[in-house]
Amino acid sequence: MQQIAPTLYIAQAGEKVTIEVQATKVGLFVFLSHNSALVPPTTTSPLVFDITIAGASGGFDFAVVSCHFPAGAPADASYQLFLTGSAGGGRFTDSKIQAGDAVWDRDLTFKVA
Repeated sequence: MQQIAPTLYIAQAGEKVTIEVQATKVGLFVFLSHNSALVPPTTTSPLVFDITIAGASGGFDFAVVSCHFPAGAPADASYQLFLTGSAGGGRFTDSKIQAGDAVWDRDLTFKVA
């Protein structure tokens, strides 16, 4: 897998992508959907989701990470995303979702090589 820009990746068809979510000063109020299907976490400590890139070559797969900050969460509470692909390329640090952000979702796009 390669990271082209924050939230944009190139992945191989059939590649397993691991998405780790680290929460800071907030509980694990996180959901992930992949190509419109809700994905259960693989583990909760750390919070990890595994997806498999299913699109055809030249197409796209999409994932959405949805987070929530409950009332009373500190202003510096955040979720940090890390992605790793089974075909190599390393561990990528994606954008941070912060309590003060206008939108608490991140769209992840995978261009299928």
